[in-house]
Amino acid sequence: MHLYAREHFNVEFDEYEIQNITIQLICKRSTKGLTFIKDLNIINLQNEILDKIKEKTLITFNDEHFNKVFPLYLKYTLIRQKYGEKIRTPLYEDIQYDYPLAYYLAQIVSQTIKKHTKTGISRSEITNFTILFNNTINNKKYSQKKVLLINCMSESIKTFINHFVEKELYDQLVITKSIHYYEIEEQDLNQYDLIISTASIHRQLPIPVISINYIMTQDDIIRIKSYLSYLFNDEQMLYYFHPNFYQTHVSVKTLKGLATSFYQSIKTVYRLNDSKKNDIMNKNICSIHTFENQIGLLRLSRPLNSNNIISIIILEEPMTIENQTFKIAILFSCAGNQNVMYNTLFSTLKNISKNKEDLDNLIFHPSYTEFLSILLKNK
Repeated sequence: MHLYAREHFNVEFDEYEIQNITIQLICKRSTKGLTFIKDLNIINLQNEILDKIKEKTLITFNDEHFNKVFPLYLKYTLIRQKYGEKIRTPLYEDIQYDYPLAYYLAQIVSQTIKKHTKTGISRSEITNFTILFNNTINNKKYSQKKVLLINCMSESIKTFINHFVEKELYDQLVITKSIHYYEIEEQDLNQYDLIISTASIHRQLPIPVISINYIMTQDDIIRIKSYLSYLFNDEQMLYYFHPNFYQTHVSVKTLKGLATSFYQSIKTVYRLNDSKKNDIMNKNICSIHTFENQIGLLRLSRPLNSNNIISIIILEEPMTIENQTFKIAILFSCAGNQNVMYNTLFSTLKNISKNKEDLDNLIFHPSYTEFLSILLKNK
């Protein structure tokens, strides 16, 4: 650039200007997608951050694209920090409210970098990491489930179902074998994740069964997708929750006190009107279902905002509301139609309530990750 300026404009850059332009080029180049060159310091920093994320949330990242991009983000964030250069994005004003869990993970990145460099990263850098985490979470691809098809009709129907599944559910299911109903006894069902059947099955089997019509329809596809979300979302359940929405050793005795505790924890992440606290106390908006007089699931028919929120409070002493007693209070506030999400949580809590050891462990104020582990175990 110096030579070009000298030849075309007869302009000389001094050493300071050359160095400054060099820094600008390095930092501007850092915003482009490049190939990561192995750097032990960056690898160690990456591992420390991911270990901290797992320690605090149980979330892990095994996505190939993420593992290529994340060290690049770290490397060039440190380069910009070193030279005092900043990227600028207007998204940081709302990003923490739009993607609160991903923002929480980005804050872990910032805290870890500050631990080593003594300087925190800018809001725009945090925004970049938030978007990366959010995209990775939402774009997570789950392995195809192996399906045993039970077909009581003709070979042509089997072919039709195979083609329909390949077209509509190619990234979720693969039919590995097709049999007649009477052949079930001969199969090692441990080889499969689930059964799809055109015949009604009235017996207990070790894997889930989804019944479909003889001629598969879009309604069957919708039902299968719903079941898949419910049956195989152990990993997804981690993203239902947020560490800020988890409280233990809370001493309240009234619904008003409980609503205030919920409201205060949710306010640490979202901007809420004070009127939203009243919704939690309104029996026309908030319904309660209890499990074994220990867990109370409070569901709001009118969500607190457009985000999915599940907030947990473990009380010091049990409380009773409308003749229903519980020590663990879980507030469910989700926008739109989130029946699968609610049903998954409901079923998990029901399973826990039947397991005395796990129920006792929940009651005695476990850590956030211990709480999640118990939920995932009982999914």
